[in-house]
Order: sequence, then C-alpha cells, then structure tokens
Amino acid sequence: MERDISEILKELEKLGYMSYFLSNHVLLLVYVDRSIQSKEKSEQEKSTKPEASQRVAKEEIIKSLSEEEVELLWKVSMIYYKDRNIQNLSKNLNENEMKLLRGLIDKNYVKLLPNGKISFPEQMYEEMKKISQRKTLLAKDLEYGVLSTEDFEVFQKRDDIEDFIVLMNVVDGKIYVIRKRLMQNNKEKILRAIKTPMHVDDISKKLGLPSMMVKIILVILADAGECIEESTNTYRRI
Repeated sequence: MERDISEILKELEKLGYMSYFLSNHVLLLVYVDRSIQSKEKSEQEKSTKPEASQRVAKEEIIKSLSEEEVELLWKVSMIYYKDRNIQNLSKNLNENEMKLLRGLIDKNYVKLLPNGKISFPEQMYEEMKKISQRKTLLAKDLEYGVLSTEDFEVFQKRDDIEDFIVLMNVVDGKIYVIRKRLMQNNKEKILRAIKTPMHVDDISKKLGLPSMMVKIILVILADAGECIEESTNTYRRI
C-alpha cells in the first residue's frame, strides 16, 4: 500500500528533518539539531534579560529625579551637542545647577565623555524630548499646530484653550489647532487665493504665510465645506 507523501514528511520532521520542495520532482531534506536550537534560544533569552533590567533601571532613575533635576537635564539637552561641554555649561548654568549636574554625573545618570561633552543615555534623551514637547504645547506663544492624540492630552491643560479652534480630523487621525484670531485674519485671503486649484506651498509663497498654518486653515475650511482638496495638498474654493 502506497503511503501519502505528507505522512512521510511528518515522520521525517519528528526525526529532525526539514523538507523543502525545490521543484515538483526534487525534495531537499535538511537535518536540524534541536539541541543546538534549544541552546541558542536559551542564550538569546539570557542576553535579553540584562537589557530588560537596564530598561527598568532607567525608568526608575527618571522617576527618582526631582523636578529641579529634570528641569536642569532638559535645559542641558537643549544645548547643541557640539557646545554641550563642561566649559560652556559653566557659563550657561548657575552655581547650584552646576552642582546638581555634577551630582547627576557622579550617579552616572548622564555621562561625562573623555572629550568633556555631556552625553545622555538613549531613554533619558527620549524623556527630555517628551518634556520639550510638553513645554512647547503649553507655551504662551503657541499659535497653531498639528497634534497627535497624546499631544492633545497635554494641550487640553492650557488655560487659554478657548482661544483656539480645534478640529479632530477623521481623515488622517490628527488634531489641528489654531488661534481664532489667526483663522479670522487669514481665512478670506486664502479663500481668494484658491479660486482655482493651488498647492499649499504656492499659497504660502504667494501670501507670505507659513505653510503649516496655511495647511491647518485649509483643513478646517475643507471640514466646513468651504473648499475641497482636489489632490494631495492642492485645494480649490467651492
């Protein structure tokens, strides 16, 4: 009685052979030593444990920092790397801030490199970027922006949020915000510019307005049914 090829291949697989059809008539069998695979997997698991523990340790470090230390680290992170050395920092930081910084270096929270520059561990630097973003979203001089849902959670904490038009765009999932006075001052001139289809960049050049602001106004106008996006970033008045 002839046996089905699939049954034969299953038995071979149990014995440690992997099968590959190179053509309709050619079958390649490869023996795989399971003990070696198991050992490699074990080694990989061991190697990832220190990384995981380091990640947890860094998270704990960030949580342990005082507001004053976090503010200092953010201030230092805002200095271009090429200028971020002890000599320059001593000119930009006061005596107490320098003392705090040296303490953070001693704890190895930030690194003082042989070339005298200050380096941030990756996770610490990412945290500083988040702080910068939060500060930007809450800054008094913020005029407009395109936000993620995470950004908007911070933005909602503003005292002057009622001064903004806020649009949650279902098309791209982004949140468009702009001060009402900016919208009012520029709405009509933008609508006049797009009597015929025009690209955002061309509108920006023609009116001397930032392209992002133009885009935000157009998205809001399109949502209100006053214009239409005929192709990517090209709008026409309705």
